[in-house]
Amino acid sequence: MIVGSLTIRFFEGTVVRARPPPDTRLAVETSASMPSGHALVSALAVGLTVIAVPLLLREAGRDGPVVRGAIVLVGAVIIGLTGVGRASLGVPWTTDVPAGWMLGAALPAVAVALTAILGKHPVKIYPSKGSVDSSVA
Repeated sequence: MIVGSLTIRFFEGTVVRARPPPDTRLAVETSASMPSGHALVSALAVGLTVIAVPLLLREAGRDGPVVRGAIVLVGAVIIGLTGVGRASLGVPWTTDVPAGWMLGAALPAVAVALTAILGKHPVKIYPSKGSVDSSVA
């Protein structure tokens, strides 16, 4: 979530896209518009949850294709409603919402990829020696 917040700040500071005119908005926002922070954070948080919950259910022996499909469907609905809700308020430009979704979805994908890479190369920590051995056995 920290990386998501930093991603929002980076793009808002880099793109510096003004929000739609105040008379067309139903809510007050003062930060830059690109990307939609709400869309990014919803995609990130719900995406991580959609990844984690099936793993937890698998450990409990309660997973299956229907359960996984339901989790993905509920996650997609939450993410979609968040973005549509923000766009309907007129707070971001309509194109800022998909930008937030894409960035928010990319972050869990990177986390999964890093987990897979790091899982193949475990780091051994020797607390009594005060050293770290990152060699692959």
